[in-house]
Amino acid sequence: MAVVGSEGGLVGVSASTGEYRRLDLPGWSELDDPMGSSDIAVSADGRWVGYWYVDDGRVQGVAAYDVETDEVTRRDVTTEFGLSPNGMVWVGDRLWFSAYAFLDASASSARGGSTTVWSPEDDEAQDLPLDRSPSFGNESATPTSVVEPNGNGVDLYTADGARPRSLRIDRSFTGRAVVSADEQRLAVVLDPTPSSFDGSKHGLVVLTPDGHGGTVGRRVPGVRTNEVLAWRDDRHLVVSTYGHAAYQLVDVGTGRTADFITPGSSWVPGMHLAADGWSAPVYDAPAPPTPMDPRLVVGAAAAVVVLGLGALVLWRRRVRA
Repeated sequence: MAVVGSEGGLVGVSASTGEYRRLDLPGWSELDDPMGSSDIAVSADGRWVGYWYVDDGRVQGVAAYDVETDEVTRRDVTTEFGLSPNGMVWVGDRLWFSAYAFLDASASSARGGSTTVWSPEDDEAQDLPLDRSPSFGNESATPTSVVEPNGNGVDLYTADGARPRSLRIDRSFTGRAVVSADEQRLAVVLDPTPSSFDGSKHGLVVLTPDGHGGTVGRRVPGVRTNEVLAWRDDRHLVVSTYGHAAYQLVDVGTGRTADFITPGSSWVPGMHLAADGWSAPVYDAPAPPTPMDPRLVVGAAAAVVVLGLGALVLWRRRVRA
């Protein structure tokens, strides 16, 4: 499943059928107020859409929309003045989320930031220790952990609360580190000056653990880009290059590139694709019928080239009038 923003809210596109519809997510903040409250996360299999729940102008917790049942489950966090969102990501069917609690009505009073691991299916939750929680800066996920850059490498966090496993990377890099499906390789974009941002394109490198807490890397020949998004298969990465309309596939052996999918509009919160969808066949989503729901501007959804993921949950209800 893909979720894209439009002028009238969120649109969900079935990656299996190309059908789309408006998503009614009670409490979702289209205006991103408080800041970060419009962020969403789609689970790897496309079943769940996680989002921040806003009530009376305050973030009160998180919620998860179940594509199978059309139901929303909430996880409230008790605070007097609400929450300041930090980040969220799905690991399997569990939503990892982190937020700061406001101590008073001022925007500068937020404190905390530990991570909660929540299963919306059974409403079980576990709070990870603050010193063992991801910071949600450029995180990615594997089926069992959250992967996050730490300045000199990456940390791999697991939900048992243990200290994260760290891997050194002896090259400066920027953005996220994307882990392959077999969890044996990392891909990063090199950057000799990652502390400053100028939009320059940089080299792409694939790394493997060396068995001693470090990594060994091989640069992908001839490729310069800005962001690595996902592994498509054992040989190809998906990257985003500023100024290039489409995401591209990169052959990590030869460096050959090819346009892959076009992300569509930049309406909040952008385009979010189920992680499993990156490895599926591609087809053009059909144009939407008319007349449309008046709250929707689905030109973005129509323009999105959707991944056909047969393993994803099928929409159980047709497009709403």
